[in-house]
Amino acid sequence: MYQIALKNKTITLTARARYYREFKMALGVQNLKNAFFAAYENIDVDFLAAWIKYFADDRDLELGEAYDILDEMVEDGRKLYDIYADAADFLNGMGFFGKLEVGDKRTIAYFEDKMNKIDIDSKVASAIDTAVSEYTTQAVTEQMKKDESKSRKK
Repeated sequence: MYQIALKNKTITLTARARYYREFKMALGVQNLKNAFFAAYENIDVDFLAAWIKYFADDRDLELGEAYDILDEMVEDGRKLYDIYADAADFLNGMGFFGKLEVGDKRTIAYFEDKMNKIDIDSKVASAIDTAVSEYTTQAVTEQMKKDESKSRKK
């Protein structure tokens, strides 16, 4: 649970599976961790507003009101990158980023580490595909040469 204390009210955000699904559908993403990376890099206020709207316990909260809440938070001295840090802790708290080990650091430290931006799985898969393709090409070429050599001997 995360609470946003405003001048006249408090907004409570709760991590629920249904809210998570609605949030991902609204963003049009499959992988929330990658979407968060992109949004954080650009300090995308649309992402933050959607985060507030879709995780708010007040299910009648409109997107325009979520932007107003962000404005009020900034007027109260909060920086957008600090709000992103809170969003990262909140989303990681229920495991919405998958198995993300951050130890005793804030979750946002993971997203600030340049090494975590490299998609190792896709790099390894690409390297394997290239190696298999090159090996297959070489093996087929060698086999064709052997077959050609055999046919010449006949």
